Amino acid sequence: IMIFSQITGMNAIYMYTPKLLLAVGFKTKASALLAMVIVGLVNFGTTIIAVCTIDKLGRRLLMLMAPLGMGICMLIIALGYGSEWMSPMIVLAAILLFVFFFAIGVGPGAWLVTSEIYPTKVRGRAMSICTFSLWVSSFVANSVFPRFLEWSRVTTFGLFTLACFAMVIFVFTCVPETKGMTLEQIEEYWRTGRNKRKRIG
Repeated sequence: IMIFSQITGMNAIYMYTPKLLLAVGFKTKASALLAMVIVGLVNFGTTIIAVCTIDKLGRRLLMLMAPLGMGICMLIIALGYGSEWMSPMIVLAAILLFVFFFAIGVGPGAWLVTSEIYPTKVRGRAMSICTFSLWVSSFVANSVFPRFLEWSRVTTFGLFTLACFAMVIFVFTCVPETKGMTLEQIEEYWRTGRNKRKRIG
């Protein structure tokens, strides 16, 4: 989950928004930088919404819907770079929607789910491994993204699209719903080996 949170494109969007918008047709750096500010505000506001809704809607639902929406947005961005007819404003809208989906599901959900699913006796070590995996994957993604972008923007965002859809499959097949469950119930779930697609308890 932590690796997927880094290889689905959020860091690329968040750190390179002005450059991406200039490449797709924005005329001035000022307008591109203003869009960067809007991206930050969307991320901040949506995270607050996620905090208020994740216990009501459930972790698994948001972790399924978010990468699905992210993948569609990435596909639109890839098409924006691959065609001359698409408006830069459509690409900007796709970027903002991508940030919305990430901030309402994958961003907070990754930390919450990984903090809940491990047995008590290994939770400290397991979370250390999760955090290490996040930062390693973040370093790799941020290191290779500029090179991939110079090589082919369409292919780069196409790969992000595939990563988003791969996360949907991973969550659907491997991640259980932990909403409203105690840590003891979650641990019992793993011991009894129930179908992971069913709600715990």
